[in-house]
Amino acid sequence: MKNKKSGKGGKIVLVAVIVVGAIVFRCFDLGQYFSLEYIKAFQESFQSLYQAHWLSVIAAYMAVYIAITALSLPEQQEVLQNERRL
Repeated sequence: MKNKKSGKGGKIVLVAVIVVGAIVFRCFDLGQYFSLEYIKAFQESFQSLYQAHWLSVIAAYMAVYIAITALSLPEQQEVLQNERRL
């Protein structure tokens, strides 16, 4: 059986998080980052960076990709070990 109080408290927390998120979004004017003009300007600046330093951009992408992949491996190893135990 589910506890009705925990369900009600969870809804209150969810509503509070949404309200706080909306307030932060408005206070810090985060909507500017979702405009077409901003996205076009960012694309142009990234394109010029890539043209000037293409090797550095590729190396940074590879470094981030390898780091994220490496950090996700231990979890997969635990899953495999648990499967072997079964």
